[in-house]
Amino acid sequence: MQKKVLFVLCFIFVLFLFNAAPSNAQTALTVDNTRDGQKFKREMLGVGFGNWEFGWYNKPMLGDSVYAPLAAAYKKSNISVLRYAGGNWNWGLFFDRQPHKQKGSYNYRNNDYYQNYGTDELQGLYNFSQAAGADIMIEVNIYKNDPGMWADMVRYTNIEHNWKIKYWEIGNENEATWNDSYLSPDEYMKRFIEYEKQMKAVDSSIVIIGPTDASPVNVSNGDGQLNREIVELPAKVKLANGRDQGGISWHWYDGYQDNTIGNIFRYTGPNGSGFNGNNNWSRSYGDTVPAAIEAQVIKGAPILQVVSEINTLAENRAHISQNHVSGLFLADALPRLASNGIDMANIWVGYGEKGTSFAMVQHEGFGTNMRLNSPYYVYYMLANYFGDQLIGSAPLKNERISIWASRDTLDPGKLKLLITNLSDSDTPATVSVTGFTVGSGVYYELLPDGTLPGWSGNGDVDVYSKLNGKKLDIYNLNTSAAAITGNTLSGVTSTGFTRTFPKYSATSVILSGTGTITTAPSVVPSNTTAPAASITVAPSITTGAGTIVPTAVPSVNPTSGVSGVPSATPIPCTRKPVGDANCDGKVNLVDLQIWTSEYLEDVTTKQADFNSSSSCKNKAGAVKNVCLDDLQIWTTTYLNGG
Repeated sequence: MQKKVLFVLCFIFVLFLFNAAPSNAQTALTVDNTRDGQKFKREMLGVGFGNWEFGWYNKPMLGDSVYAPLAAAYKKSNISVLRYAGGNWNWGLFFDRQPHKQKGSYNYRNNDYYQNYGTDELQGLYNFSQAAGADIMIEVNIYKNDPGMWADMVRYTNIEHNWKIKYWEIGNENEATWNDSYLSPDEYMKRFIEYEKQMKAVDSSIVIIGPTDASPVNVSNGDGQLNREIVELPAKVKLANGRDQGGISWHWYDGYQDNTIGNIFRYTGPNGSGFNGNNNWSRSYGDTVPAAIEAQVIKGAPILQVVSEINTLAENRAHISQNHVSGLFLADALPRLASNGIDMANIWVGYGEKGTSFAMVQHEGFGTNMRLNSPYYVYYMLANYFGDQLIGSAPLKNERISIWASRDTLDPGKLKLLITNLSDSDTPATVSVTGFTVGSGVYYELLPDGTLPGWSGNGDVDVYSKLNGKKLDIYNLNTSAAAITGNTLSGVTSTGFTRTFPKYSATSVILSGTGTITTAPSVVPSNTTAPAASITVAPSITTGAGTIVPTAVPSVNPTSGVSGVPSATPIPCTRKPVGDANCDGKVNLVDLQIWTSEYLEDVTTKQADFNSSSSCKNKAGAVKNVCLDDLQIWTTTYLNGG
């Protein structure tokens, strides 16, 4: 009983310490190079396009020389997928093997439409994609139910012209009952199966994706269940057509109707991090939804999972979906999605007319006045300062700061990090690195070019971004990019570094060193741990790479250059510096109990000496290792999600 009372008092003391901690308390961040996670695939850097840009504003088709700087900018940032031709706009699109028609009223094959996919438009799209180095995703009109017409478009593009358009997405948000194009789950699935059958009969190599839901979760009644067409379609396609569905797609707009900064950046919704109600509009969505779809639907099958539209808001606002707020959201969301197995993501939108589209690249008319907005800078950072192999990092579920870590197969010998401080205050942090001996580092910091309000303020403001204090100029891209050089990272030791991350910042850090991977435990993505009947995912040992399940004989990624490790090799206690006393990969009350016993000197062990220092004395005046500063380390991690 006495022990229990001491423990409860100690926990209350922890809460007091956390609330009374000085504002300059260090946040503990970790990087674990011994644990490989998911790939950060090139297709994560995709964009959406609306062909109304040419139908409403009488602009020249893509492929015209006016768009050469845009193609070069996309190539500079490894933008790899062009989703065309624009969201709900596809409800009225058709293909008639004729040149582009302006918006109007057209009857074709006994259906009414308002714009076509013109043959000249498709030629321009293909030419532009080649200049940008990107694949194409065509949006297909399922609402009018004419699969033969779209099979003919596959024949025209891929057989007659050999354009090899790879991705074809069927419909757009047809499950939304508020949309004029609403289709019931049964009707959508029946049509999808016939579209898939006829289109792949023309070109079996194409990847057909759907159902393109506005939300993959039923939010209208708050039941927190995946939509029927998400869950049932892959099995129906396989039964009817004898093959796996190419991909499952859905949309994520984090802010929905609320553009306050805290609403955009919060990790958990008002009822936690589940699926119910408004919890869809929180950053935890990037963890729970991909995990549930993988666990309940994909189950290891070769089916892509695609977020075919992503941004802060889908509303037609001039700033919130292209300003610094949007950029910071994407800096956390894109690696988060990749860490949970997402294969492709497309920002909505990648190009748009000033004042009418919320675009990564803004254009007014068709003169030489294109501007690169904040999301472009984030894509540029991910393309140039981040790798393709995610590795362990923590914490994952912090409301205010996130860290994602990677290696780059094209730039070996370095670790590449992306640390996003979503807070409205500067945040001092210690970054501890395992499995890599740090020698030096450089950083590139994305900061607002004006003043953003606090978390309770309106994020729809005219504040964009600078990278290391400079702007990228789309018309002088190589020159302006070359002027952005890495700043030398200070506070570096062989095991990491310390740095104060400015408020509302995204910081790319490139660490050079001599260390190599010494162990490579088998990694199971976090999306494989959800029980089939439940949406909630409860991972075991969580890092930025997903859930790690140590095995007796580590599996080795053949591309990583890692040798196998004997089964007797212990797995390092990588989270010890942040409060993991018993080395189980978690920071929880068990570790607090260990600290309590060691601090009171009931035992002689030193498991809770998290900072490896002798910073206090006992009643007899002897130096001891487990002290109150270790308690502060545990407290910071525990109250930030463990």
